[in-house]
Amino acid sequence: MPRQSAMPISASPATPLGNQLAQSRPDPPVRDGRYAEPRVALTRPDNRAFEDWLPPNTASAASAASGLNCPPRSRRNSASAMAGLPNLRADAKAESNGRTLTPRDGPYRMNPCSFCTGSPTLLESALKAFDQKRQAYLADLMTFLRFETISAQSIHADDMRRCTEWIRGQLDLAGIEARVVPTARHPAVLGDSGPVPGRPSATTLLVYGHYDVQPVGDLRLWKSPPFEPAIRDQTIFARGSADDKGQIMTHLAAMRAWKETREPLPVRVKFLIEGEEEIGSAHLPDLVRERADELACDYVVLSDTSTYDHDTPAMDYATRGLVYKEIIVDGPARDLHSGQYGGTVANPANVLAGILASLHDGNGRVTIPGFYDDVRPLSSDERQALAQHGMSDTQLLAATGSPAPFGEPGFTTTERYGARPTLDVNGLVSGYIDEGAATILPSRAASKVSMRLVGDQDPDKISKAFDAAVRMACPATVRLTILEHSNCAAYLAPTDSPGMKAAIAALTETYGKPPILTRGGGTLPILPMFRKILGADSIMLGFSSPDCNVHSPNEFFHLHEFETGTRCVLRFLSLMGGVHS
Repeated sequence: MPRQSAMPISASPATPLGNQLAQSRPDPPVRDGRYAEPRVALTRPDNRAFEDWLPPNTASAASAASGLNCPPRSRRNSASAMAGLPNLRADAKAESNGRTLTPRDGPYRMNPCSFCTGSPTLLESALKAFDQKRQAYLADLMTFLRFETISAQSIHADDMRRCTEWIRGQLDLAGIEARVVPTARHPAVLGDSGPVPGRPSATTLLVYGHYDVQPVGDLRLWKSPPFEPAIRDQTIFARGSADDKGQIMTHLAAMRAWKETREPLPVRVKFLIEGEEEIGSAHLPDLVRERADELACDYVVLSDTSTYDHDTPAMDYATRGLVYKEIIVDGPARDLHSGQYGGTVANPANVLAGILASLHDGNGRVTIPGFYDDVRPLSSDERQALAQHGMSDTQLLAATGSPAPFGEPGFTTTERYGARPTLDVNGLVSGYIDEGAATILPSRAASKVSMRLVGDQDPDKISKAFDAAVRMACPATVRLTILEHSNCAAYLAPTDSPGMKAAIAALTETYGKPPILTRGGGTLPILPMFRKILGADSIMLGFSSPDCNVHSPNEFFHLHEFETGTRCVLRFLSLMGGVHS
């Protein structure tokens, strides 16, 4: 699922979430080579406090932002927050006249999380392993992209099957037990790293992705064949490079790099890679429901979104729901001569036009009774953040080519995107539309209409309200049929969970700046489905560019996005290893 644009909230001190970021603090006094008072007091996820005793100048915005019980890194070590931790003792030695200070010196004893004492070294090793093996991982990604896994076209059924076996083999290389599971259409791949030795209560992550891709469209518009990946200007061009094979590969590469450390993963990692996302994931709910115990997890992790811009990370924490309808209006038994019968029977095209027009008022506000009843209003902090980071009218017009902005009164462009519900005509057909003229009265008119939902709107309630409004607007002079094609609730995740905090910290450390938290305008039905069946919230770590030509010719994924994404996944795993108490 690409990012088209998004409604952002910056993880900055201007917002409640931003209050979690580190603030500058004076260094504690030193007496006889000992630090006389604790450096920082943090709160563990289990609400137990501990004293984080560290040498001067070692505060880390990423660690403080995460709210984790992991010692912050030294500012001198720029590689990564976690990778810098092993050098803290050396920093302390240099600042204490050569005597190494330990956490147990004096009355103040550091009580870090059980995994942090080892994770920095393991993280460094995993990052180094990735750097050493990344050309091999890149070669595997190129192989991945050569599978013509177009789920919508039955001719590619064998490609789909062979690709799942390849994915299973990749998980096997990572030491993860995996198998291919059939569904009523395209198979899925399930994997499980198994329990963490000695840590029965370790966090469990379920990595979700999809190996199927969109049809390629007009081949004449591609600069290179869509299933013959080409690297130009440090960029991979291929169908599925961004959506979603390239981003799946960041997780596969991270698993393989961690295996190179010869140490167990700090968390239990399961995989669910399906082959029907691009055609609606029709069989995924049944698969998850039937294997709920096997897929049980604390968080679902997916990388199927994008960054905010080319150098700023983003995290979607909300997506809109969807109710998709089709309205069919039938009149006479056949098309009629408009001169002979016009004005004597109802014209289905005219009737449908009137029905559609009745669904909005002149300002674009939806007129369906009860449509806005359950819309959760934006907080003042959200509106403030949107004003600072959101899409301006100028940017909107540049991106769309529209002559002017339009939308619900009382809301800005960015607020209308993602935080407000919509009703749009997606298609409209009737009568003669070919070259020249044909004076007919059409026998049928049809339209497809989508409603994007937000907050606490109930898709079933909205669906019934829509049907009632359309029937009310339709005269008895025609026959009306209403079909429903999609029904999905909106999704809103808490931004203060341990998993979200770890993800924010990993992105901050990897990109050198905190992510923009966004409310996506699109719909991901799997998110409320995972919450309902598995009881798990989802963490969306997206690494592709927002303009990556997803679903279009010349789809691309930058090499640095593959590398940055893999490093971020490794940091996230390390941080999550210290979150669960």
